[in-house]
Amino acid sequence: MAHRKRVLEKKNRNLTLYKVLIIGEIDYLPFSEDESHCIFQLISRRY
Repeated sequence: MAHRKRVLEKKNRNLTLYKVLIIGEIDYLPFSEDESHCIFQLISRRY
């Protein structure tokens, strides 16, 4: 779990480097609680 968390943190940091991040059709697929948390973290960091 710790390794997975570090990988996600690294990916989130990489995604914050872009000036524009387009997230399309986010409501098309259902998300688990963990997936929802990751998306929330990504968006809140960029805000």
